Amino acid sequence: HENSHVAVYMHARDILESRDIQRKASEILSEISNDSADDIYDELNSTKLLLLVDGLDEIASFDDRESVITKLSDEHKKSGARIIIGTRIVTSSRILTALSSYKAYSILPLRKSQIRSFFGKWFKGNVDKAAKLIEALEDKGIIGKLPRTPMTMTLVAIVYESKEDIPSTLTELYQMFVELLSGKWDENRNIASPYDSNIKLAFLSKLAWRMHSERLESISQDRCIELADEFFKVHATIRDVNPKTFIQSIIDRSHIMVPTGHDQIRFSHMTFQEYFCAQYIFESSPADSEILNWYGEDWWKESLFFYAGMKKDITKLVDVLLLANYEDTETLATKLVTLGSMVQSGYLTEAKQKKSAVRFASQQFFRCYDDLVSWMTQFASPKVKRQMSRVMLVDLLQELFSSNFSSKYLEIALQETYDSFPQTREFESARFFVACTLSKLGKYDQLLDFATSPDMVDTSMYLISGATLREKHMDASERDKYRKFQKRLSHFRAAIKKEMGGGFLDGKASRKKKQK
Repeated sequence: HENSHVAVYMHARDILESRDIQRKASEILSEISNDSADDIYDELNSTKLLLLVDGLDEIASFDDRESVITKLSDEHKKSGARIIIGTRIVTSSRILTALSSYKAYSILPLRKSQIRSFFGKWFKGNVDKAAKLIEALEDKGIIGKLPRTPMTMTLVAIVYESKEDIPSTLTELYQMFVELLSGKWDENRNIASPYDSNIKLAFLSKLAWRMHSERLESISQDRCIELADEFFKVHATIRDVNPKTFIQSIIDRSHIMVPTGHDQIRFSHMTFQEYFCAQYIFESSPADSEILNWYGEDWWKESLFFYAGMKKDITKLVDVLLLANYEDTETLATKLVTLGSMVQSGYLTEAKQKKSAVRFASQQFFRCYDDLVSWMTQFASPKVKRQMSRVMLVDLLQELFSSNFSSKYLEIALQETYDSFPQTREFESARFFVACTLSKLGKYDQLLDFATSPDMVDTSMYLISGATLREKHMDASERDKYRKFQKRLSHFRAAIKKEMGGGFLDGKASRKKKQK
């Protein structure tokens, strides 16, 4: 059909290394068909591609990420290919600008009804087991503490299916999962394994550290075998171990490592590399000041999240992080969201430090807006500039803040921080970020209070608050206040319409329109 597209799944690394994306797509398709790459290449000349590109965030260098985005844009212009890029939340203004011509979508957290349906289908034929898992998750309040994503729920189901146990945090979930994959649970049940699981886990942590330190997403099999040989000679000190067979057993039995072609192997998901790297850091017991070497780098963000989860209490580390240099606007957003993810992962951190982290980050976060506007102004296309509005960028910032600070473990710190802020212009953005985060936790009082404050004059924040609040979120005593808010919101329609229409409205322009 003339409007049909041929879908091809590719890794961002494939795009980076390809001189001809269509040729690379042909090679990938030939591996799952009986046709040659040349025949497929000829056929693709008369159709269009739908490129499903994953793992942009798994490329260490920002230059390389930009190169991938540029090559995909060029392919779209040349062949009309449709492009879908998968990535974690982006914190770099530079990469956000490079992606600005794309429509952005995020996966909403699964609703409780969807989670019940998911486990019901997973344990189809064993209704009791599904019911027990859901009951355990609700009794322990785990659903509110874990990311409600399909991947997380899949890991929970696999772990529970094998051990009938559930984790309290994402770090504990990954610990249980890698132990399952490495064969640790098989050993507990006296199931034979050619290599001790503790040896496998120790090697994988050293391997992940080496790869992450060198910013590698994959490693040659020969080098991996050399590292295994060194590991057994220096650390494990076990004789008569064939390192090649050892590596192959990890690939075959655990699937934590997978071959990628060109005699390269990698962790089956970047999160495993980041988890094992964090394990190495945790066991090395670095001084808190050493953590600053990686703080603010997107490449290290997830490893620091897992590290905090392993420590559980990062009270002293928070004090060090709060004294870091936050003057560099290019790393500011990454530092602040990393701070948030670490204090929610380190759930035993003292309440005072949790509150200090929330207060500091919420007061600093709006500084990221100016950096984002600067990048957009310099590098975004004229079309993107016309379509982009202030409210879109403010909403992007609140999503970044909320996604890294919305945790049951931070709920009290968020509430107390909001209550401590004066209702003045100086603290307007900080109150907004904290109130939006609490709304993600099902607490809407603060957002309603913020939106109905007579001193609140930022139309972008007002619109976002109005889009979030619903009458069903209010109890009877708040509904009159909510209806007055909706009535007041109608007075902003003209300003909001103009703001949504495009152009970078600065905060002063919005306020002048309101004051008139």
